[in-house]
Amino acid sequence: MRPLFPMRRRREYRPRSDDTRSVRFRTYLVRISSALLALLLIFFCFYHLTTLHRSEVQTMLVTKDTVEKTLVGDAVLFRTESAVTDDENGLCVPAVPSGTHVGKGTALGAYYTDGAEYRAVYRSLTEQIDALTAAKNEKDAPADLKELRQTLLSTTYGMIDTLSRGDAAASHRIAEELRVLYSRLQALTDAEFSLDTEIAALNAERDRLLGTLGTDAPVTVTSAESGHYYPYADGYAALCHASRLETATAKELASIAETLRTTEAPVLSAGTLVTDPEWFLALPITISAEEVATLSFGTTYTVIFPENDGTRIPMTLERMIEGDEEHDAVLVFSTLRVPPSFSFERLQTVRVVTETHSGFSIPCGAVHTLDGNTGVYVLEGSIMYFRRVEILLDLGTRYLVKTTDPTPGGEFIENTYRYVALYDAIVVSGTKLFHGRVLS
Repeated sequence: MRPLFPMRRRREYRPRSDDTRSVRFRTYLVRISSALLALLLIFFCFYHLTTLHRSEVQTMLVTKDTVEKTLVGDAVLFRTESAVTDDENGLCVPAVPSGTHVGKGTALGAYYTDGAEYRAVYRSLTEQIDALTAAKNEKDAPADLKELRQTLLSTTYGMIDTLSRGDAAASHRIAEELRVLYSRLQALTDAEFSLDTEIAALNAERDRLLGTLGTDAPVTVTSAESGHYYPYADGYAALCHASRLETATAKELASIAETLRTTEAPVLSAGTLVTDPEWFLALPITISAEEVATLSFGTTYTVIFPENDGTRIPMTLERMIEGDEEHDAVLVFSTLRVPPSFSFERLQTVRVVTETHSGFSIPCGAVHTLDGNTGVYVLEGSIMYFRRVEILLDLGTRYLVKTTDPTPGGEFIENTYRYVALYDAIVVSGTKLFHGRVLS
């Protein structure tokens, strides 16, 4: 009989020969080498696939730019005006809108002699009513909602920027714009909000305020002469009267500017009457005699008012008041222009544009020299060419170059390089840059 569990025969152990070990080692080495070669091949293919459509150079289009050279400083604003009354204690309810031209004897408003403590409240109510009225006059439709929100957002950013600069006058003006925008937005998005109802409520509150000012009838204020009436005065009408510029020295003008910086003038609520539309700026300058010689008296320059939303006003350079050892010379500008909503703050930072240059804007790093010519490399299709440039101004990180070919008649001379043109694709970075190179 066969046993149920036959015993397995043990294998006889035989040590491997050195040849067998060598064969197995070589097999392992071949496998590892093949794997490494496969990885290298995969990496090689991946690299060329990813770089197949990658440009060897970076380009940008040539565009036009305008650069302005300016004189910057704190200028004092002068006007021919007078306060309607020098009483600081009352409250005036204007009878005509701000900026209205009135004749001699015209009723300007009702003056309450005992209303000084209510002046700020009355003005706040008036500003709210004006904002709601302006919002109502816009006649917004639901289709305007997206644009209105974008305008509100950009105006809010403008307010943040103005507050960061500490510009109180501009902040007040932008706050009025925001009030109008918020009212318009609320009228479109809140079904229970009514501009007419809000205006009526504010008018009623303002009337109640006036009803608390005693039993005496208000005094009617009239204009002593013709001019433009403004319901609020800053108390500097005499200090900054235009007639002072006729005899003022640089030292006196510096003293006026210091007074405006450090002294708070009384607010005269009855307002001011501007009798001559021409107004002036007195701007101290710290430039050399050679730079002064480049200015032309009687010429109109553009004056930029950053604190008035960057308003640009053409003003004529009237004259220059000589300086002394301690005080700078002062340029006097004049104009008849009065832009809408312009803030006539007495002391404002201004920029006077003295030169304007137009040209192509080229990054400094894109400019090279070839055969004694200054220029840039451009791509036309897949071919690289050298194009000449003629630098007008060095602006630090970029150059302003001429927009026309400097050669006679606009034709480039034979055997020379052409001049760069508008919308050329100039090379701003890359390697192996040379004229005639063909990019694969």
